[in-house]
Amino acid sequence: MACCPTSTWVFNGASWTDTHATTPVPAVTPYMDSVFMSLVWYPPTAKVVMIITAVGCSQQPYCFDTWTWDGQAWVRQATLTQPYCLSTELAYDSGRNRLFAYGMCPGSNVDATWSYDGTDWSLAQSGVRGIDSPTGVFGVFAFAYYPPGKQLLLVGAASGRNTGSEETWVWNGVGWSSADIGNPDFHQGVMAWDGAELRLKPNPPGPYDQAYKEYVWDGHALVPDVATGGPGLSTSAFDGDRLIVPRSDGTWIWRSNAVAPRPWTGGHDVVGTPQPSTDAYFAEGYTGLNFREYLTVFNPGAAQVLTAQYLTDSGVAVTRTHDLAAQSRTTILVNSDLGADQSLSTHLTAPNPFVAERPMYFSLGGRSGGHDAMGAQSLGTVFYFAEGYTGNGFDEYLTLMNTSTSQMANVQVTYYFNGGAAPKTVSHPVSPSSRLTVHVNDSAEAGLNQQVSMKVTSDMPILAERPMYFNYFGETGGHVVAGAVAPITNLNLAEGHVGQSFDEYLTILNANAAPAHLTITYYRGSGDPVQQLLAVAANSRSTVHVNDVLPSGTDSSVHISSDQPVVVERPMYFTFNGWSGGHDAMAVPDSALSTSLNFAEGYAAANFAEYYTILNTQSTAATVTFTFYLVSGTPVTKTITVPANSRWTELINNDLPAGTSNSVQITSSQPILAERPEYFSY
Repeated sequence: MACCPTSTWVFNGASWTDTHATTPVPAVTPYMDSVFMSLVWYPPTAKVVMIITAVGCSQQPYCFDTWTWDGQAWVRQATLTQPYCLSTELAYDSGRNRLFAYGMCPGSNVDATWSYDGTDWSLAQSGVRGIDSPTGVFGVFAFAYYPPGKQLLLVGAASGRNTGSEETWVWNGVGWSSADIGNPDFHQGVMAWDGAELRLKPNPPGPYDQAYKEYVWDGHALVPDVATGGPGLSTSAFDGDRLIVPRSDGTWIWRSNAVAPRPWTGGHDVVGTPQPSTDAYFAEGYTGLNFREYLTVFNPGAAQVLTAQYLTDSGVAVTRTHDLAAQSRTTILVNSDLGADQSLSTHLTAPNPFVAERPMYFSLGGRSGGHDAMGAQSLGTVFYFAEGYTGNGFDEYLTLMNTSTSQMANVQVTYYFNGGAAPKTVSHPVSPSSRLTVHVNDSAEAGLNQQVSMKVTSDMPILAERPMYFNYFGETGGHVVAGAVAPITNLNLAEGHVGQSFDEYLTILNANAAPAHLTITYYRGSGDPVQQLLAVAANSRSTVHVNDVLPSGTDSSVHISSDQPVVVERPMYFTFNGWSGGHDAMAVPDSALSTSLNFAEGYAAANFAEYYTILNTQSTAATVTFTFYLVSGTPVTKTITVPANSRWTELINNDLPAGTSNSVQITSSQPILAERPEYFSY
């Protein structure tokens, strides 16, 4: 977005459009000689914030206004306080959820740092230049946020650009500190985060289009990037993937080599939830480099307001609100809602029941893919995970969410290994209002090259998820599940396919002191069910490669019965339509089979294949109706018949137009189980 004194333009990723909106000017327009503007995207209010400084006001030498842009119009904010220094610049600090302004006050020996909370400004620091704040960078400086170090960086030179006057300063949320190490030859320029690095582009002292080397902030110093250099810039902004630079000779694009090229291919899968709820919890979440996190929300009733509370690993809690239209599907991009480079958990609430999922797409260490999770409707003190692997190409994590605002959660993680080796327990405190990440591959945890299951216990309610990232014989991606709250003697899964570049596994955790004897029944798309008998040793984890049980090309659903309570997952790895990836699901008890099942996520397009798989364990056929809730418009329905003792597959791309985002409510004449595997090229 760009603003000038006469017009406001918006960039859609390909071209600029004049909005023809009324351009704001200070309320004291008749008295001003000149105007300076600074603007920045402010996620807490989902608006652009702009401050305008005017010179020559009758009341005082300088006057100030704060304006916001909501996508349609500029609105002047009636703030009680305004930053009072000329040449003030803005930067959003996502680690502290605050907008900061820095300005030099000419004619005085004072500079000022201000903080904006979405309603009003407050003075964060006013200091004597050269003692506890920058010495003299009035008029010529760049100001930006560095997410990895949670630092605000200020680079500039004294007014008039005296040789040797360049300075670099770091704001840590409390005060400034000097970082004068290898200062650049800075005349003026821009500085911005490009998704991987904080880059400074000084403009040359000579012709504007003269090539001039750039600098990268490494957390301690500005390091010359000798491989770069290009025309002079006056402004730039990061759109989530690249820097957008408007110039008089066109719009320039800078894309970091660290930003992974797309498409990112893979698949994800969730099991339907029988009832909507007024709460949804997610322990996992990340908005860093090469990760795109979404929240998809199905609102089956009247219009309402959704509240999203994000809990970060630094203990900062951030709240956003979103309008949900009646009987609709809503999509929220968390990268925009919260900001870049955040490790987070999420709690969604609304007055009336809803359903939420969290699809994520990524490229991590050369492993591109995606995963998805259904929002947990409550917290717990015990969680179980059957799947886990820390071998070559696999990274396993445990994410823990503590929603308490005052109490530390004391968490115990017990690892169970294949073959019955002695379990191992590790303690982890989780701070209030925060999220903790455990890397299971670490030697202090399960260690490398382990097939491992987990039991997580806490002295207060939390949520636990287990994201994994993998390279399975060249098939790369990730999968994630929330922990099961208890072992069960009867469990079910609706999805399953073997052969044709699909590998299907069942992983079983037996956390009991006695062996567990299982009967696994595979319900196929056609033909009679197939049974398998299995014994799992006490306090151990076991793995079944379903490809060794069923013929290649078989679609199946699974019912597991055991004489001991167990936990079962179904990880799958595949290449589908040339898209490699994997997904996983936690087996659910018989009580989860229902006449109503709900899903928030769904997208049918040329690069997204959306399926539903249905398990009918009953002795009679089930009449099943899909009701598709769209972003807008009337819901769409389709009815099918699922034969007795069988598995059914429905391809939604055949039922909805290409490019349709949808949520689904499935109703049935008798209890069934449904999953939604989805395969994509993102």
